[in-house]
Amino acid sequence: MPLSYSEWVAAAVDRWAGSPSIAAWELLGEPEVGVCTTPDCDLHQRRCPEDSSQVLRDWVDAAGAVARAHDQRHLLTLGLLGGEQCGLADGGYALVAASPYLDVVQYHDYDDAAFLPLRLEQTEKPVLVAEFGIRAGSCLPLTERATRVGAQIDRYHTMGTAGALLWAFVPDPRPQECTYDIGPFDPIHGLPQMR
Repeated sequence: MPLSYSEWVAAAVDRWAGSPSIAAWELLGEPEVGVCTTPDCDLHQRRCPEDSSQVLRDWVDAAGAVARAHDQRHLLTLGLLGGEQCGLADGGYALVAASPYLDVVQYHDYDDAAFLPLRLEQTEKPVLVAEFGIRAGSCLPLTERATRVGAQIDRYHTMGTAGALLWAFVPDPRPQECTYDIGPFDPIHGLPQMR
């Protein structure tokens, strides 16, 4: 029988809590509380229930309680998109961020930090830009991307974030395609902020 989500969290945390490579537990990546209205669950056809923020907050509290019961040492976080997704719109981001089980709040930036000032105002917890990427390869030279990434990291710091993580390191980048790939020899690794 497959495990329930609570059982899976408990098993994963118990298994890896002692690993020195764990910085934090991300309870879920980019959650939304939308209801599908089409067979393919098209993003633009989803319905957002009125109680979506409370549903997401209740879920975070329940999942966070399980993770915390199995590991008191590591931080807990949630991979939140930065915009007005279902469950985060209006005051939803603040409600979810206020969970006593979240130590760090995330912002995934693919909108040039359009909502980041608002999100920083909505919580006193550290906000980590846990994903941001700039496509390069066939569409932008890697050196130009590195320059833009460095400027964006400086901008995040000025705005008051706790840090930034790039999307996405891959061991075998595709330089002939326009991707977010960051390979082992990408000029990004030479940025002062990356040391």
